[in-house]
Amino acid sequence: MKHTQFLALAILAAFAMIGCDKTAEGIQRDAAENSQKAASAASKTSEDMKAGASNAEAAVILTTAVKAALVANPLLNENGNLIDVDSTSESVTLNGHVKSQTAKDEADKIAKKVLADKNATQALVNKLIIDR
Repeated sequence: MKHTQFLALAILAAFAMIGCDKTAEGIQRDAAENSQKAASAASKTSEDMKAGASNAEAAVILTTAVKAALVANPLLNENGNLIDVDSTSESVTLNGHVKSQTAKDEADKIAKKVLADKNATQALVNKLIIDR
């Protein structure tokens, strides 16, 4: 009986050593593959970050340009008009309130002109509310 248990343990030990050798090779292979995948992902992330920074810079430039153009307009500078401009890579949004439909239309027209002058691809979203 002891010989049978010893033989079983010896066979298990032999398989374990063979398995460890195969496992070590597998770990090395997996590590090499994972290193390549990580390097590729890091490169893509870097490219995505550069593109994101470029989009963020463009949004800041558009926000500033639209705000400056709106402030330069006497109708929109009247007391009671409050216009906020928010820009993303997809849109430029006018938020706030104005005193008349004329002021809302003028803000829309000015913002569209700035977008056209800057060759921007963002859509204009006019969420201005008319307070009478």
